[in-house]
Amino acid sequence: MLTEKNFNTGIVTISYAESPPSGSPLVMVHGLPGCWQEFLPIIPPLTMEWHIYDLDFRGQGKSGHVPGAYLPADYSADLNAFLDEHITAPAVIFGLSAGGLVALNAAAHRPEKVRALIIGDSPIDMEALLAWMNSTEFCRYFTALREIAASQPPLSEMTQALADLPLPAPGQDPPVR
Repeated sequence: MLTEKNFNTGIVTISYAESPPSGSPLVMVHGLPGCWQEFLPIIPPLTMEWHIYDLDFRGQGKSGHVPGAYLPADYSADLNAFLDEHITAPAVIFGLSAGGLVALNAAAHRPEKVRALIIGDSPIDMEALLAWMNSTEFCRYFTALREIAASQPPLSEMTQALADLPLPAPGQDPPVR
């Protein structure tokens, strides 16, 4: 159903999966961290009416690495290069989480290549996102996730540990479970 391929942007090799052509192009862009396989649960029915392109960001999945070049502008440059090289008809771009920011950038810089956007669970307030990512709560949260994963508990214990992990929520003090 999907074929894994590679594309060289001139800076980095990007891994992607492609379906046989069954319609207009649908470019799928995952969140961070992540990989194209995040979309596997929804791809089978989409391949019946769309030509799917499902990309891995640089440094993610099977894509290449570029030390120190993991900013939104870098991911956007990769997607824009992919659109320039592979997309001949305007595409729908589905960006999930951070992929939504990259999709928005593509629409702004390659409007002739973008027919529509689907933005899923994307933080479009960059100032708020960056403030959160630089907060002690963010550091505590992801440290706790690493500790849970490193302890390799049984699934039921991991599920409970994740459910008990406090999350900062706007207007909520203390954080909520």
